[in-house]
Amino acid sequence: MGLDMYLGGVCEVGEPNGEPPRLFGQWRKHWPLHTYIVTQFAGGMDEYNKTHGLSVRLSASQLQTMIAALREGEIRPYPGQSAGQDLAIFQNVLAWLEASEGEERAVYYEAND
Repeated sequence: MGLDMYLGGVCEVGEPNGEPPRLFGQWRKHWPLHTYIVTQFAGGMDEYNKTHGLSVRLSASQLQTMIAALREGEIRPYPGQSAGQDLAIFQNVLAWLEASEGEERAVYYEAND
């Protein structure tokens, strides 16, 4: 059994031939990151453990909270990576979300184990 995690963005409203869904981050068994997102933005680990699956929309302010937590070391880095790699992923997705130029964009974190 493993934990597969994805951070992606979609254009929810806009041109029919608009931007395709984007994958910004993908992890396997990055429990510190997963636990932080679940406890801060998705009702806690007890809720997650009922279904072992999750899809949560992350707002710009929640992404900013994640970036601050990564900068301050509240979330341990993924084994074999520097803390800066996860930080860069969340900074990129926030920049993409904020540069919507009239499109209605959304960011989702999804995970299952």
